[in-house]
Amino acid sequence: MSIRHYLKQLAGESAIYGVSGVIGRCVGIFLIPIYTRIFTPADYGVISLLGVFGSLAGMMAVLALDNSSARWFYDTEQAEDRRVTISSWFWTQLSVGGVIAVVSCALAPQISRLLTDSEEYENLVRLVAIGIPLATGGKVLGNWLRYQRRATSAVIFTIGQTLGNVGLIIFLVVFLRYGLTGLYTAHLATAMVILMISVTILKEWISPSVFSWPRLRSMLRYALPLIPAAAGLWVMASMDRVMLKRFTAISEVGLYSIAALVASGIDLLTAAFTQAWGPFAYSILKQPDAGRVYSRVLDLYSFLGCVACAALSLFAPLILRILTTEAFYPAASTVAFLAFASLLYGGRFIASLGCGIEKKSVPAAVSVAIGAAVNFALNLLLIPYVGRNGAALASMLGWGISAAYLFRASQRYHPIPYRWLTPLSSLGLAFGLIGLDRWLITGHGVAANVGRGALLLSFIPLGATLGLLRWRDIRSVVNSVRRQQAFTTNTP
Repeated sequence: MSIRHYLKQLAGESAIYGVSGVIGRCVGIFLIPIYTRIFTPADYGVISLLGVFGSLAGMMAVLALDNSSARWFYDTEQAEDRRVTISSWFWTQLSVGGVIAVVSCALAPQISRLLTDSEEYENLVRLVAIGIPLATGGKVLGNWLRYQRRATSAVIFTIGQTLGNVGLIIFLVVFLRYGLTGLYTAHLATAMVILMISVTILKEWISPSVFSWPRLRSMLRYALPLIPAAAGLWVMASMDRVMLKRFTAISEVGLYSIAALVASGIDLLTAAFTQAWGPFAYSILKQPDAGRVYSRVLDLYSFLGCVACAALSLFAPLILRILTTEAFYPAASTVAFLAFASLLYGGRFIASLGCGIEKKSVPAAVSVAIGAAVNFALNLLLIPYVGRNGAALASMLGWGISAAYLFRASQRYHPIPYRWLTPLSSLGLAFGLIGLDRWLITGHGVAANVGRGALLLSFIPLGATLGLLRWRDIRSVVNSVRRQQAFTTNTP
């Protein structure tokens, strides 16, 4: 099969996964104007800090078995052996999550005080804790569908979960005005329903009779280096909120969270890609053109990702003015760093491929440790002086250094013929355009935004030069637009 065929196949699966991301992001955008009129920046700070706790507890419950299960699932075509992998993962995560929930509920006042300097939110801590084991169902079912490359089913499941959760949030927060308690009650109720659905669908795959201690030990040995890596990932993704709270006001954490929410628009690209990438990359491993396909994927990911990051960064002030109230406008200055941080985080999935092919998990752990150390040090250095922007810059540089190390380590184990000029050129142009915007364009009116759009068009000649965009395709699009304009003009 040709490289173009493989790229179309990956693009097709990514597009399917992207549907759920688009819907989820649209729902999130729909909620921003509602939330920012109900919750204050300080409330957003509380939500963010509770999210830090929830993500840490959830990471500890998973024990990196989601990574192990992906690798063991593809070691065989036998359904019975695959059931052993899924069942061993499910019951382990459910049990560990239950223990964490019990301990967290008992220590809820202390956790609330540690996070927010107040015991006022201890009941919210308990709601978050109870949801930790319940999240097992959705986690396992979603991955099980992806492992079988049932992209459409995985997307339907994700969309249903998202819409159900949002419906409950609107009912409890908007209509009943239960505030933060309503928000976390909705999350908990959704997790309970999803767990019941997952157990029904996976009943043959998670039967206790196929649970295997030997398989679990093997998976844990593979996952063991990834557990510190997961802790490092948590540090890189969450410690900035904790340190912002330490050095600034909780409202700064709220503004940072809004900026992160806007920047997460990049997840429309990265989340869809990363869900499709692992199963796709391993499935073509033995094909003769696999190396060239992997290289082309990096080209396209970096180019399209930098276009998206630049666009989101240039138009962040406009987006915030449309979606939020004036109290949240200052978050615009933080969006650019967080957008590129999301892109670089997604790039780690490509960077780790060589290590994954050779079943080497230690470099991933080391890369995260390096990135976490850089992130932590820069947070200490920058936050006291530049606040949330310093935290965002630390996050971007941490993910960038982590990805660079992982690329280097993977190339030693399994060399892939990447073309490094493409990602470097794309990053350079994106940063240059954002710098020009800050220097040359002032204001937020129509003329300013037209100027920003003109800057963004600079990516077209770069893409053509790198062979990622073909001039005949660009001319075809331009001619189509002109024909449509002419038709519209001549239509009575």
